[in-house]
Amino acid sequence: GGILTTQEGKLTSIRGYYLPDSRNMLFKKEVLLTHPDYNLKADSLKYNIDTKVMYFVGPTIIISKETSQIYCEDGWYDSEKDVGLFIKNVLVNNAPQTLSADTLYYDKKKGLGKARNHVTWEDSVKNFIIKSNYLDYSEKEDYLLATHKALLINIVDKDSLYLRADTLKSLKTDTAAD
Repeated sequence: GGILTTQEGKLTSIRGYYLPDSRNMLFKKEVLLTHPDYNLKADSLKYNIDTKVMYFVGPTIIISKETSQIYCEDGWYDSEKDVGLFIKNVLVNNAPQTLSADTLYYDKKKGLGKARNHVTWEDSVKNFIIKSNYLDYSEKEDYLLATHKALLINIVDKDSLYLRADTLKSLKTDTAAD
């Protein structure tokens, strides 16, 4: 089996290979990473010892301690910079919101995300769905920008309102009156 233990966590698998020329480790079959902030399960994973970048090779699910989940089938995550690119059948579940897209770039420290192609953002509490090909969002500013065939679907009772626009913005506003 393959085992890699660092200060940040432990990575295990049924098979493990070390490639000394590239300083990469390749983990295959039942890959499990336990980290204080998240757990990762995958079929295969490549990890560079020098850069501390993980490369997803096949179906991967990351379960955050903050109750969010990310699924993808390709991509990478830089564990030192907290930046990742998730590719192919991306699904993020951060209840009550879900996001699906072909690709998602995410910078955790800045709280910024960029989803591209076949993007669907759904909020089950606010009863709305946004579809587009480009969606940018900021967690800190509670800001969302959808472009390239943007569509808003607002579900009210048993009916739906459809709104198509070049650009859709969602901003958090201060409702307190002065």
